[in-house]
Amino acid sequence: MFRFLRKKTITFEQQLERLSEIGIRLHADVKAEWLLDTNSREQFEKDPYLSLLIVMGEEAEIDGEWRWVSDDVWYMDAECIEDTGDYVRILEQLMRLTDIKLHNVRDQIDFENRKASISFEYNQTEYFWELEFNDDWLDMNIFYHFKQLIGENKEKYFATCTMGQFALVCFLNMEQFNQLNRLMTAKWEWA
Repeated sequence: MFRFLRKKTITFEQQLERLSEIGIRLHADVKAEWLLDTNSREQFEKDPYLSLLIVMGEEAEIDGEWRWVSDDVWYMDAECIEDTGDYVRILEQLMRLTDIKLHNVRDQIDFENRKASISFEYNQTEYFWELEFNDDWLDMNIFYHFKQLIGENKEKYFATCTMGQFALVCFLNMEQFNQLNRLMTAKWEWA
């Protein structure tokens, strides 16, 4: 009787197509059918785009090999700093999202003295960043620092869609950012 009041379902395929149009695509080696093996079609369609982006932002074992499902989105846990090497892994993700290459990336995390830092080389210049130490929580300012580092090279920015201690991270231009916010109920913010 009130069919017109029912929310129109955005199919799994429509979500994939729309994200691809925005610039968030599956890795070339990953097939859409694999995604349906991870979650049901109903799960992907219950909260359009969010479940799909979460799966696309993960590293997964596909055909016996570990790989990123997409190089355009990262699903991260902000409570991830436990030992030396963790900030190196964070910068590896930022490099993956931006196609920027850093060299000699090293970090130091000192829980006893409550200090964290990271150093690296970029464009033949050495950098050292002191990071805010907040127990095992990531210093989210690392996104801002990284953008400042590459600022003259890109017209894109890091954007996050946070869900408690978890977040989706993308490197987007203004149009992509606005399109994602129009598509989703969960909102994106500039990092």
